[in-house]
Amino acid sequence: MSDVEGAQPPRDAFPDLGNWREAGLHDAVFRATTATGGAVYVRADDGSAPTLRRLAIQAEVPSPRVLGERGGWLVLEALPGVPLHDERWLERPEAAVPIIADALQRLARNDVRHGDVCLPNILGDLETRELSGIVDWGDAGRFDQIIDVASAIWSCEYNGYPSGVPVAVLEAMDWARADSTEVERLSRIWMDLAGPPDPEPRVR
Repeated sequence: MSDVEGAQPPRDAFPDLGNWREAGLHDAVFRATTATGGAVYVRADDGSAPTLRRLAIQAEVPSPRVLGERGGWLVLEALPGVPLHDERWLERPEAAVPIIADALQRLARNDVRHGDVCLPNILGDLETRELSGIVDWGDAGRFDQIIDVASAIWSCEYNGYPSGVPVAVLEAMDWARADSTEVERLSRIWMDLAGPPDPEPRVR
């Protein structure tokens, strides 16, 4: 199990948790179970706890509750739903579009800046086809609101959706301009900030 330099090993910080397995794409994140069998995520403390505690009061922005904080690690509630880069969503892009737009609109309405609304960080319920969570809040508040839109729009194509999906997301948001030129502009904004992408799309 990977640890974070300078932090207490997560198993030592939370000995009451079991069934540990690595779950992070790039960061130190683990899925574990509580004594009662409930699922939680343990991640290196990324400074997001104050933001998540504030969001717990704002029910319109579905985000994980902080359940514990110790030894350089956070224990976070496991939210329901499936990330929007999952193949089950890729097979039904018409259902993914309103979920992506909903996530971006909720953030904007509540003046919340996530900083990395790429599709692995948006969760949707496969049955209800509704937004069920937004995760990975380590960059919250660091960037302008347009970065949230830019990251989601760029991620649509990167994670395998047809080219019409990002345009449809902008249309669903009533964005001032919704065409391929605007998709390219927003994608460049994200690329200029985030740098070259991984050689392979992030899939589950």
